[in-house]
Amino acid sequence: MGAAPVLYINGFPGTGKLTVARAIIGLLGEDQALLIDNHGLIDPVEARCGRSHPRYLIERRKERERTFRLYVYDKGTRFKTLVFTGNEYLFLERPDAARKAGRMFIPVNLFCDIEENVQRICSDDRAHSGTTKLLDPKILVDLRSRFEIFRFDIPEELCLNITSKEPEEVARAIVKWLTSWRASRIRSY
Repeated sequence: MGAAPVLYINGFPGTGKLTVARAIIGLLGEDQALLIDNHGLIDPVEARCGRSHPRYLIERRKERERTFRLYVYDKGTRFKTLVFTGNEYLFLERPDAARKAGRMFIPVNLFCDIEENVQRICSDDRAHSGTTKLLDPKILVDLRSRFEIFRFDIPEELCLNITSKEPEEVARAIVKWLTSWRASRIRSY
C-alpha cells in the first residue's frame, strides 16, 4: 500500500477547520494521523517578526519548508494521514509537497453561511485560543465579499456545507469518504 494522503482542510476563518481536523484525528487515531494546524506555522513566525516585518513572508516559507521536511517527506510519517488546516494563498505548496513525497493530496473545502460564520468567529473559545486567529467579524464579512474559497478542481476534492452540522458529524463524513476513497484505490491496483 502507498503512502497515506495529505488532507488539506480549507475554509474561511472561523469555519471550524481546526475543530473538524481535531475530530478527524480523534476518529483515525494519533497513531494513524497527524494534525498540522496553520496557526502552529503562523504564530511562531509572528512571535519572531510581526506580519508587517519585511522578513515575515520569508520566515513563513522557511517554517512551511521545515514542516514539509519533518512530516510530509519523512519516511517515519509516510503511513500517517497528514491533516493540514488553512485558508491561505500559499495552498499550492501543499499539493506540490504531497506529490513530491508520493502522497495523494485531498483538499476538503468547508463552507458555512455568513451568519453562522460570523457567530463562530465571535465565539469565546476562539477569542481565548491564544492564537492569532481572526476575531473581527467586519474583516470576515469583507473577506467573504471579495474572495471565494480556492477550488482545486480535482477528483479527490471534497466540498461540504457545514452550516448546521456538528464538527464530529463533519469529521465522520470526511473519514467515511476517505475510507471509501482508499478502498477504491486498493481495488484499482
